[in-house]
Amino acid sequence: MFCPGISLDQNGKLVVTGGTDQSRTSIYNTSDDTWYKAAAMNIDRGYQATSTLSDGRIFVIGGSFSGGVGGGSEGETGTARGKDGEVYDPVKNEWIRIFGAQVSPMLTNDDRNHRQDNHGWIFSWTNGSVFQAGPSKAMNWYGTSGNGTTNSAGSRTGDGDAMCGNAVMYDQGKILTFGGSIWYEEKPATTNAAIIMIDKPNQPPTVEKAGDGMNYKRTFHSSVVLPDGSVFVNGGQDVGLPFNESGAHLTPERFVPGENGGKWIKQQKNSIVRVYHSLSLLLQDGTVFTGGGGLCGDCYANHFDGQIYTPPYLLNEDGSPKTRPVISTVSPSEVRPGDTVEVTTEGDVDETASIIRYGSATHTVDTDQRRISVKLQKGDTNKYKFQIPAEAGIAQPGYYMLFILKDGVPSHSVNVRVAA
Repeated sequence: MFCPGISLDQNGKLVVTGGTDQSRTSIYNTSDDTWYKAAAMNIDRGYQATSTLSDGRIFVIGGSFSGGVGGGSEGETGTARGKDGEVYDPVKNEWIRIFGAQVSPMLTNDDRNHRQDNHGWIFSWTNGSVFQAGPSKAMNWYGTSGNGTTNSAGSRTGDGDAMCGNAVMYDQGKILTFGGSIWYEEKPATTNAAIIMIDKPNQPPTVEKAGDGMNYKRTFHSSVVLPDGSVFVNGGQDVGLPFNESGAHLTPERFVPGENGGKWIKQQKNSIVRVYHSLSLLLQDGTVFTGGGGLCGDCYANHFDGQIYTPPYLLNEDGSPKTRPVISTVSPSEVRPGDTVEVTTEGDVDETASIIRYGSATHTVDTDQRRISVKLQKGDTNKYKFQIPAEAGIAQPGYYMLFILKDGVPSHSVNVRVAA
């Protein structure tokens, strides 16, 4: 399953597609620790992008790293097509090609054809739509009904192709993009950063610069959205060189939204290089797991270890842990769009809480993580309630970590599942 696409479905199962397995689909059931084989895709793919849709199906596009460049079969017009979109129906256990969701508008200008459709930054949205924010400088809307659709969404402001950069939905409809390079490897990275704001499908997004850009040029980095809405950025290097650590950055940084497009703040210096094949994932206690790197036989760039990053919101100035708010009960724990969730806490908490979808990271891409800020309405003593966004797809189906905050300090999370 090397070089696959991955997505967590609405039931928390991990759906792994393609890579060295070409067209195969393997599903990991997190409830009983079991792998099983599902229906194969119609196209061999590797380094493709996948995302769980508002109705629970899974969309996939791109992936020329495996199976050759192009679709390998005839399209509706009788001409060879690229690795256009297809969708997986987990109820019927079948993949259906949607020729109208075309990969060609999202290609980059990488000098290697098999790289041009790798690691797309895609975000499922309302009414079965998918927004593609990069890494091509061109952005697009995809529709997944019927035969599918493709509509241009313009270009990111002041940015070119950004292969192996990052994109994170840090709040409802707000996507932070940053770093990357015009080619997958061998070209300098950038500090470029933008905020893309989406609303209705097929409508042009608003794009603005995210502060003055990162402090360091980064490619092959990873990132995690945190409960307070900031984004932690870890690792990366000046020039993308797989299995090579020259120009690596040990100092992480954190994007904090705010006036003038937000600001980028350097964090405590790390001690281990995290570049190609490394990852970062949010944990249930509000810390971040970072690990890996390399996977190149016995080369020096291998890092078979992990670390825990503790964000500053958990620490006092002297380094001691801050007192954290506590969630006592959450009801119900399984909801649908528009439902109300009731929360009991130990003491008063901030008005704004966060639900953050569990992530699944591969090669700088985590299309599963998503944060939505929710407003808590206070009722009786220590009792609050909030509403899941009413329009299906804003809260992408799946499992979320609910964090409450007190003076910006997050609780340990409690799971809430949003059904399709």
